[in-house]
Amino acid sequence: MTHSHRSVTIDLLRHGEVAAPPAFFGSTDIALSSLGIQQMKNSIRLETLRAEQAPWDIIISSPRQRCWNVAEHVSEQLKIPIRKENNLREIHFGQWDGLSAKEIEEQDPKIFQRYIDNPFEFTPPEGENVHDFRARVRSSFDEIKTTHLDQRILIVTHSGVLRSILCDILNSPASTLFSIDCPYACYSQVKHYYHPQQQSDQLITHNSRLEHFSS
Repeated sequence: MTHSHRSVTIDLLRHGEVAAPPAFFGSTDIALSSLGIQQMKNSIRLETLRAEQAPWDIIISSPRQRCWNVAEHVSEQLKIPIRKENNLREIHFGQWDGLSAKEIEEQDPKIFQRYIDNPFEFTPPEGENVHDFRARVRSSFDEIKTTHLDQRILIVTHSGVLRSILCDILNSPASTLFSIDCPYACYSQVKHYYHPQQQSDQLITHNSRLEHFSS
């Protein structure tokens, strides 16, 4: 008889520093800087894992190279299955994508101020609405939780995606989305508990050190 109380452990890792000054990098497929690569190495610590059992059953990554390149390298080194998840890509900033805040403000200060005042109701020109973004992230994360029970997963993705997931886990209002600090190479862990009559999520840790063999 199958045990009805089940769970999945999900490690969430943001990519490292990108090879450009700060800007609205959403769909822009920018690479990591040398520091960003080192930040990811420091987080995952492959040199420790090579002599041990790999902690993850599968790696799931955003398709953007700042996430995928690292995830693919870890997969190859540890012989862990990997797949791209398009819905875990960062929000698309439309015509603003790849531009700095200063550049956007110089182009149209009134429009940019409308976005700053209420990013939930004002969408950048040809960009993705925040509510639509959160809906696709939520759908993807729900699918991951339900299809990987009894496993431990590593997800490599972006700050916006991580903030959206954490808001949902904590049942926080949308207004807190930008209040969650997710620095480069930020690590969080979430557990999803499943029972036929009830399901729940728990935030185990946020912005801390990745522990390979924690339960």
